[in-house]
Amino acid sequence: MALEPQIALMTTLGDLGEGLPGLDVDKIIENIVKKAEAIKAKKEAIEEEVNELRNRDRITKEEAKKMRKDKIKEYIDEYKKAIKQMVLDAINEIKSVWKEIKKQIKQIPKDVKAAIAAIALPPAIGPVAPNPIYAISIAAQTKSLLVAILNALATNLIRLIKAATMISFELPQPVLVVGDTIKILDTLLNTIPV
Repeated sequence: MALEPQIALMTTLGDLGEGLPGLDVDKIIENIVKKAEAIKAKKEAIEEEVNELRNRDRITKEEAKKMRKDKIKEYIDEYKKAIKQMVLDAINEIKSVWKEIKKQIKQIPKDVKAAIAAIALPPAIGPVAPNPIYAISIAAQTKSLLVAILNALATNLIRLIKAATMISFELPQPVLVVGDTIKILDTLLNTIPV
């Protein structure tokens, strides 16, 4: 079975996500190439090979210069081609996860407000005596729900950071602020005594 249909589907679904500034395939590939130790090592090997040919008087200085340039360019082009799909996959992951994170962040204040209202409202209105066990049960359920949402948010942020790190993409500051927000919310949730 050919992988093209599933790669095309992944790209289509990734395009439904939300991009981040600087999330450009070609720029990311160039950045990876600049940092790649394998390319530095290959350039050195090509230099040695060409210098050896030049020292044996098998090629002229101009031929050596052209050979060096052509071999390095060929290797870099092959390297770029080899990593392009990996970069596209990571970008699709970043875009889809970032969209989900933004959705989760928007939902948290609504859930917190609902939780406070549910905890604060008495289980009965009127001459019936309030049931404190009911209130504690609602508070525990609400805290559990908020912890689950926060854990899902943290998991998605980890996926996003992992994908960005894999392609040497430096995340914008607003994305990193989400991590600080998660830590603050976790601290607040841990103050709820249920």
